[in-house]
Amino acid sequence: MSLVEMASTYTRSHLKMLAKVILPMLYSYIFAALRSSFMVAWKVVILAEVLGAVSGIGYMLWISYQVYNIDRVFAWTMISAIIIIAFDYGIFNYIDRRFMRKWKPQELKPS
Repeated sequence: MSLVEMASTYTRSHLKMLAKVILPMLYSYIFAALRSSFMVAWKVVILAEVLGAVSGIGYMLWISYQVYNIDRVFAWTMISAIIIIAFDYGIFNYIDRRFMRKWKPQELKPS
């Protein structure tokens, strides 16, 4: 018997079933989608700055590349990588450990 079937036998309120059963089952998937879309968004923003901005990390990366200043190209690349890593391991891992772990299935321990 699924959780949705069980919840429908105990309550007739679809809103309550959505809030108490369906959404908690989706939290880990929603969080994973937000995490991956954030990483893709950063890459798109940097690419957009390379192609058409007059300021920002992508713009500075492009200017450094045009004047053959390879150490600055490497530095701007490292800065963008550090920002992405800081968000991924700092903020997203904190949210994952603090809030999302309770919604993930626990491993069964052999007795």
